[in-house]
Amino acid sequence: NNEIEFLLFIKKNKDDGRDIYYMGPVKPVNPKQGTLTNTKGDVKPTVYFDLKLKYPVSDDIYEYIISGNK
Repeated sequence: NNEIEFLLFIKKNKDDGRDIYYMGPVKPVNPKQGTLTNTKGDVKPTVYFDLKLKYPVSDDIYEYIISGNK
């Protein structure tokens, strides 16, 4: 069992300075192959996936994160 633990940290918006929020451990789910174009215009293969939180986020933290105000 060589699983890697993924921890999710988020930033509400770019104006938050150094403020980041620890959301807890997550598990990548629903992987999909795709491509990504870099700043030079090169197309590179990539994998997209959703993240499933191990523990639910409390309502107050969720509302704060999705709100438009700081």
